[in-house]
Amino acid sequence: MIRIKYLIIIMLFTAVSVSADFEISEIMYDLDGTDTNREWIEVKNNGSETEDLSNWYLFSDNTKHTITTVGLASISSGEYVVIVQNISQFKSDWPNYQGLIFDSSWTGFKNSGDSISLKDPDLNIESPINFSSNQGGSGDGYSIQKINGNWVGSEPTPGKENVFTKKVIAPIISVSTEKSKDKQIDKDSIDEIKGSILPEIENEREIINLNEIKTSEMKNEKLVSFYPYTGLVIVIGMGITAFLIFKKRFKNEEGIEKKLTAKDIKIIE
Repeated sequence: MIRIKYLIIIMLFTAVSVSADFEISEIMYDLDGTDTNREWIEVKNNGSETEDLSNWYLFSDNTKHTITTVGLASISSGEYVVIVQNISQFKSDWPNYQGLIFDSSWTGFKNSGDSISLKDPDLNIESPINFSSNQGGSGDGYSIQKINGNWVGSEPTPGKENVFTKKVIAPIISVSTEKSKDKQIDKDSIDEIKGSILPEIENEREIINLNEIKTSEMKNEKLVSFYPYTGLVIVIGMGITAFLIFKKRFKNEEGIEKKLTAKDIKIIE
């Protein structure tokens, strides 16, 4: 009889030890734009067996909210699922999500920070979290995620293992509306471009003024195009001068122009 009691105690202890251990692993509480019906949390089954999450509750605003399954209710060990405010809206926001979805009806988390948790079927509080906007995810497109035991802002990964992603800030580039259409780039971006693209010149740097090159080229082009016209003007001028000199020789002393005859023309062989 004693052995049977021990066996029952062992069986009960084993049942407790393998019970579901659901944990909140990600919170999307402040989306870019309106948050209405777009908030969601991610839950991971840290237990050793497949368990039903629909028997649990989401606890926020000092109120327990039922969790309704959409399709399968059982979550495998190590699996991630999401609990959403509105299924249609979530699918619209995350069309590539293929994991399990659970529905709940909380009114919304505070954007400045909030306290939430899960409650098991016996209403015991599990995975309590007090989060703040200082941790990240405040309208910047990020969620807050539990990574290596810490809550940090990172690129949302609903239904997947959380991975820290550093936010990349693009360089500031503005285009002027003036005719020149010059691009203005901040100093840090210019230094970065110089270091990654421009070749290194150790002892000598040659500064080339593109405006001077363009001006010089234009001058050369004008000179080259002017030469033919200069020659033509000279030839015409010489012809007119020779004609006037030749004509003057055939005037008499009284200034009367002689009539040019064949005798006045000498042929030089």
